[in-house]
Amino acid sequence: MLLSADRHRSDAWKIPREHGYAFFDMMSSKVTNAHTHECLPDALFCYNAGCSFGLLTLDTTEDDPTAKYEVIDIDGKVVHTLPLKKSELRF
Repeated sequence: MLLSADRHRSDAWKIPREHGYAFFDMMSSKVTNAHTHECLPDALFCYNAGCSFGLLTLDTTEDDPTAKYEVIDIDGKVVHTLPLKKSELRF
């Protein structure tokens, strides 16, 4: 998993790799800046309708540990969620 920012939008990407499991990029931006960058069609999801932030929650207590990436708008509403399990991040 990769956490990134500074694209003036919040989105998630699944990047296939020929010799390994898919790579997930979770991008969070625009907490205070109203400027937007265009959403790209291959993203799993994209949010640029307003200011937002990303929240990554890890749960290592489960048999198959999870990571959950949420995009939360300025009003506190979850606008997108990407749940991942450890078993999805293996060959």
